Amino acid sequence: MSKLKHLATSDTAVCAEFVFLALVAFGFHRYFQQQKAASSILAKKALAQSQLGSKTKDVVFGKCLSEAQSRPHVFGAEELAGMLNTDVGAAAGGHHKEGAGLSMDRAAEHLLLFGKNQLTPGVKEDIFLMLLKQVFGGLFNIMLWICVACELTLAVIFDGDDTLTPLILSMVIVASGTLQWWTELQAESMMESLQNMQRTELVCVFRNTFQGGKKVVQEQWIEPGDLVPGELVVLEAGDKIPADIRITFCTEGAEVDNAALTGESLPEARTVEVEGEGVAVHEAHNVCFFGTTVLKGKMKGIVFATGDDTFLGQINETMTQCARTRSTLETQIEHFVHVIAYVAMAVGVLSLVANLMSPVQRPIDLILENAATAFFAQVPEGLLPTVTISLMIASTRMVRRKVLVRKIDAIETLGCVSVLCSDKTGTLTSGCMTATDIVTHADGFATCRCTENEWAAPVQNASVLSLAQCGILNNSSKPNREGVMAGSPTEVAIMEACTRVFGDDRMQYQEQNPQVFEIPFNSETKWMLTIHADGLRPGAFRMVLKGAPERVLAMCTRVLNESSTVELSDQRRGEINTHLHKLMSGGRRVLCFAEMRLDGYADDFVFEGSSPEKCNFPMEGFTWVGLIGLEDPPKEGVKDAIAVLDDASCKTVMVTGDHPTTAQAIATRIGILRENELANLPEEIREYTVVTGHQLAAYVPEGDGFENGACSEEQMEFWRKTVQHARVFARVSPVHKRVIVRAYQQIGGAIVAMTGDGVNDAPALKAAEVGVAMGIRGTEVAKEAADIVLLDDKFTSVVEAMGQGRLCSENLKKSIMYTLCSKIPQVMPTFAELLGVPTALTVTQVL
Repeated sequence: MSKLKHLATSDTAVCAEFVFLALVAFGFHRYFQQQKAASSILAKKALAQSQLGSKTKDVVFGKCLSEAQSRPHVFGAEELAGMLNTDVGAAAGGHHKEGAGLSMDRAAEHLLLFGKNQLTPGVKEDIFLMLLKQVFGGLFNIMLWICVACELTLAVIFDGDDTLTPLILSMVIVASGTLQWWTELQAESMMESLQNMQRTELVCVFRNTFQGGKKVVQEQWIEPGDLVPGELVVLEAGDKIPADIRITFCTEGAEVDNAALTGESLPEARTVEVEGEGVAVHEAHNVCFFGTTVLKGKMKGIVFATGDDTFLGQINETMTQCARTRSTLETQIEHFVHVIAYVAMAVGVLSLVANLMSPVQRPIDLILENAATAFFAQVPEGLLPTVTISLMIASTRMVRRKVLVRKIDAIETLGCVSVLCSDKTGTLTSGCMTATDIVTHADGFATCRCTENEWAAPVQNASVLSLAQCGILNNSSKPNREGVMAGSPTEVAIMEACTRVFGDDRMQYQEQNPQVFEIPFNSETKWMLTIHADGLRPGAFRMVLKGAPERVLAMCTRVLNESSTVELSDQRRGEINTHLHKLMSGGRRVLCFAEMRLDGYADDFVFEGSSPEKCNFPMEGFTWVGLIGLEDPPKEGVKDAIAVLDDASCKTVMVTGDHPTTAQAIATRIGILRENELANLPEEIREYTVVTGHQLAAYVPEGDGFENGACSEEQMEFWRKTVQHARVFARVSPVHKRVIVRAYQQIGGAIVAMTGDGVNDAPALKAAEVGVAMGIRGTEVAKEAADIVLLDDKFTSVVEAMGQGRLCSENLKKSIMYTLCSKIPQVMPTFAELLGVPTALTVTQVL
């Protein structure tokens, strides 16, 4: 007791006790603060409910709300508006009758009922609790704290003076934990800075108010977070869609970009037509989803879901409920601690028994100290700072290479990756349509790249100049509020390519040839027609036709040859088809252009019609002008990066929502598939090399993985062959992506990294051992799910990061080997004491 009292009253011990108790007390304080903050959120909701009195969603909307949010596409505009307690006005033509939209009071009531239009963020752990977890969490830290406790106990038992050793060891543990905590805190700070850089666009809504005792409709611009179900919103090309919206009016040919949700890079058409019961809401063409973009046209619609009730919100909720896959470093250290613990206990017990049975009589306190020395000699106390410093150095190097590490132990895991699953659009490719090839006729048909001299110097080739003129005139892209071209990616790509021909004269040429009539593109005709007045010749007009090559070519009878025309013979038609098939086999999307000159019309002639049969002007006898091939091109350096990964025994697999033909063509170009590889493979292997979502649908397991009998033997056999042979997965859904990752982990035994940028990638990013998101193009949901964020969106940065991960992994292996080898000379003297050799090392010296 005197020793214990002496230890407790020593200055060092008092300081240590005070610091330890203060940390524990403050930890409890912050924990209760976090619980109180969560309670305050519930209190605010309760307050909002009390302000509404007895009103709830069920009271206000009844059963209509769930119907409106789950099946909005099967109801007419007026019916859906009634279900959401709003007035859509006259949808046709976009005009609004008196009272259209929500009233100010009704909007305020809906805001209290539904809350802000924002996704519920993941639970943010208190930063001090994060620090305590780094210091006291993990088996290795627990083992070191046990060593500290044992050392203090031995100090009490023996002399009560040696408190310096446990104090130093405690400081090492705290310092290592603090460094890891600070590194991850800096990464989160950079993530928040990236989020704050993104601008929030105001949304145009219609609200009805009373003026002079009469209801009038007003346009108002509000924050997207203030949108509520029932709002009547207006969207134009280039706008981000701020909620889930049922379209009530849209211009013909309107399109949206759903790539963030589906992974499909091609635009999707939108209409106001009611869909059938058999169509899923996410496949409906009269609905727009939160987080996607309007590419072309103008739309009006009713907001039917906001915040967590949106399609994006449901994906986000599913992701937050999924547990993060443990890193390989965490798993290996836990296994290492188990082994060390068993070895240490075995050596300690062996030393104790050997000392008790030794013919050399020793005092019991020396026997216990000797056993303790043998036990503590097995503890690699220097490993913790070694691991921390190694990971910090690697993290710093990766930040210099534009790779932000959110979870520091992901660095070592990245070096162990054996399968890299990558999204295509925006990750392997630029995510931006680009005009790459043109086919024109000038004394013969010829295909040239858009970067070659024929395109860069069109004055020398009148056929190329005419094609560029057609591309500028028949184009629906328009400058947005910032002056940037907005619209369908295809239209913007064509406009940018044609502008390279005209330069600053492009706008002047459009003004000289004003558009007087248009038949927009639709899925039935598959072409778009514009008619332009010739500013230099009164009564002269120029018709420009653009669309699917087979449709446009069927309406042509002649071919443009420089400044003249020649007959479109069967031979020339066959040559055009040859060039067309060559472009399409290379993964290009091809559009055909044709023109017709109209003379002898009055300047005020009114053109009418929506199809060839209903037009009051000729729709046959067009002159074929040329083809333009477009693609979402691979990013620079991707092919070389994949070759490096193959050499490093890391398999690259493309996982995309795109069409199989497009995916296969891009995979061949970047080296995931070799040229003519599929043709040379046996049939039983070929069908598993490029796998579609339709094939996967019948083999998706019921649970979250393939363990515990979740699959039949037939399903397991399919996935075993798929994991072994597949290189491309096409037309897959977010659920499929997660299942693919699980299959490689649980059936293939691989360590998987997943790269992506869209909401559809988020579940797979979280399921993989390492999730890698794009920092510029990536959605917030994807970045939140990822362990690593590429600040420059370059796929090559993944390869550099994997190199750093492997270097870090090698350094850790060397450190562990050195640490283990150093234990042999530490433990041997303890057994030499059995022969009467004096004590060589004490517990203090070992630690």
